[in-house]
Amino acid sequence: MTVRRCFVLLGALSLAACGQLSKGARQYFIDKYSCPAERVKLAEIQGTRPSEVFAADWRETAPPEEVKDDPPRLAQWRASEDARRKSWESWIDSSRLFEVSGCGHRLVLACRKPGQQSSPGSTAICNEPPSSKG
Repeated sequence: MTVRRCFVLLGALSLAACGQLSKGARQYFIDKYSCPAERVKLAEIQGTRPSEVFAADWRETAPPEEVKDDPPRLAQWRASEDARRKSWESWIDSSRLFEVSGCGHRLVLACRKPGQQSSPGSTAICNEPPSSKG
């Protein structure tokens, strides 16, 4: 296959994937708010990493009482938390961001292709950012 054909094929696959993800984001919103499809507006958010929008402040998490005063255990806990945060960032950054609005509501969603363990027929797995409300 020529290089040009490869680029055309990759571009088409990318557009198809984005179409599936936007369809999934739209359906998530419709289902959540019982909003008719013709009232839903959707836009892909570009230039922002999903982990920036979905940022969980990992540094606010306090170590368990029994760990915080034991330096070797505290170092191990911090290393584990850092590895967990990096794994989460990699996972969430494999998503695309969408802003969806309609019927008096607005959502930012991070959507990605469903994995092998997902429900059959799923076009996308979409997540909302964690609530800032306590």
